Amino acid sequence: MTYMALFGRLHADLVLELDERRVDRLGLENGAHILVDLVAHGAAGDGTRVHQVMLDPDQIIAACTALFVQEKHYRLTEFLGFDPIKIGDQDFTQELSHNYKKSDKSEVDEKNQTTWLTLAYIESRKNNPGKKYVPGNARLAARDIATRAHAGGLKEADIKDILNKYCIAYSVVTKLDKTPIDAASMNLGDYPAIITTHRYNDMSSLIFNVLHELGHIEKHMYGKAKDVFVSGDSYTMDSPSEREANEFAQNMLINQSLWNSMMKCGPVSGLRFGNIVDKLKILSEENHLDFNIVVWRWKFESQIYQLKGVKPVPIQ
Repeated sequence: MTYMALFGRLHADLVLELDERRVDRLGLENGAHILVDLVAHGAAGDGTRVHQVMLDPDQIIAACTALFVQEKHYRLTEFLGFDPIKIGDQDFTQELSHNYKKSDKSEVDEKNQTTWLTLAYIESRKNNPGKKYVPGNARLAARDIATRAHAGGLKEADIKDILNKYCIAYSVVTKLDKTPIDAASMNLGDYPAIITTHRYNDMSSLIFNVLHELGHIEKHMYGKAKDVFVSGDSYTMDSPSEREANEFAQNMLINQSLWNSMMKCGPVSGLRFGNIVDKLKILSEENHLDFNIVVWRWKFESQIYQLKGVKPVPIQ
């Protein structure tokens, strides 16, 4: 008796011929059976040949299992863009030496950082926006996010929608131990991606981090698929690219000339520490700006992060 099983995604029909008198466990016995593999060579132009292989039942089961694993491996490779077996060869940090350096204040676990970057890469592949990025979209996204932030009520889901609208992926990957990362951006070929960590539960900080990464995408990604930028305690203001990304974020949120006017041509001049919060609130209202964004920029530029009477707005 002959049983035929067609495996839809394989390039062959598997035909199993067996003697009914020798059927035992799992419908087969260890006796020799014939597995006929009809390999279609028509596409190659050399006709169809038939290969006959003698296999016992254990070999058949092992072969089918191998085919299943091979199919899953193929799909995972297609999804990741590289062979997952060779994941140890994927150095997502090889480009970072020019974009950041470690801070003496922060202890960094290199393995955990590489693991986080790998997870960030996988999430970014999964959250593909589905369209090809057009240069200049990062600036448009930054403009829209800033406008929504000052209008009030901006949520993280809104940020993701705006980024996706401009063909930029957005993901959240929680930071690992000894990985002081706030956010990262990477170029995946057809589209860039931004990944945040929620290291600080502060909506204004999140907005600034996203715009900072948009600054990298706008100014520093030159089309190489392994461009990666990381922001956190381990990046340095000595880096020109980091300074430029910060300036991009600051100015997209609040125009520099307006900010200078508010600060009386300097970030803190004319404002005494004792009444800074009240003064910033008045300036925010007069210029139709979000108070928390104004406070955050003042703290960032002054490096004075502890202000009485001001609590960060949680990420929503």
